[in-house]
Amino acid sequence: MEGSLFREGDRVDQMLFFVQGKLQIFNTSNSDSKVYLQGGDFCGEELVQWVQDPKSLHLPKFSRTVRAISKVEAFSLESSDLKRNWEAVRKQAAARVISALRKRFQEGKHSPALREAKSTIP
Repeated sequence: MEGSLFREGDRVDQMLFFVQGKLQIFNTSNSDSKVYLQGGDFCGEELVQWVQDPKSLHLPKFSRTVRAISKVEAFSLESSDLKRNWEAVRKQAAARVISALRKRFQEGKHSPALREAKSTIP
């Protein structure tokens, strides 16, 4: 892919993860301030904040223009896939935290404040 990938104001419907190539990101109001991306970088991070807000009904918009300045190889994560899998990821993370806390509690590895509170319970 070459040329403009996203324009400022376009809806963000995917995250792109770049494998190789060079890209330029800039605001149309200040095209002198350019940032360059390359393999290992990504764009579309606005979707992460969007998916974390259950009240979000509309996709966010790009605040910058992203333009490929060389041939780019990338893979994408579509907004619908991120939304569909986000709850499962969140539940797995919460289950791991709860499991770790339960294990620490059973092993007696409490904080001093928790030990003190536990000892005062009749």
